[in-house]
Amino acid sequence: MKCLIFIVFLLSSYSVYAKQDCTREYNNLKSHQKVMRNGGSSSRMAQLAKEEHVIASEYQDCRSGKNKASKNKNTIKKQVKSNNRPATKRQLSFSKQKPIKYTRPISFSGRFKGEKQVAWVEFYETPNECLKPKSTQAFAKCMAHRDEQAFIFDKRWRNNNAPPSIKIN
Repeated sequence: MKCLIFIVFLLSSYSVYAKQDCTREYNNLKSHQKVMRNGGSSSRMAQLAKEEHVIASEYQDCRSGKNKASKNKNTIKKQVKSNNRPATKRQLSFSKQKPIKYTRPISFSGRFKGEKQVAWVEFYETPNECLKPKSTQAFAKCMAHRDEQAFIFDKRWRNNNAPPSIKIN
């Protein structure tokens, strides 16, 4: 009787242990399905579907106890499509983000309009220290410099392009 209880306990604990041991495969499958939900090109989706099939079969094998080999290692290596190198953490985090869908065109506006904007772009030269400011104070100085230059440019523009009947001092 004790032997029978021991065997029943052993069998039931093994199935619980096996299910706990498959959490890595289960989490891997769920994270892969999450990546697939984000979408992508048709060729990328076909590749992801193949990988999902392999991961799902690994999970099912683990649950049924067929996969007793190394359960801790992933057999699917995520690779960058362009050069078949293992993907970096940054690339993987980019692939998990949802793509941004724009419904309206993006418009850019400058400080001035039309010919005046073209002349401003030709007039203003960004100082070297303002190309990549190292601090917010440096950035503020660059913005102040730009504003000063815009004021000077606007004054010159009005003097040079004013109608002859209007004199600006």
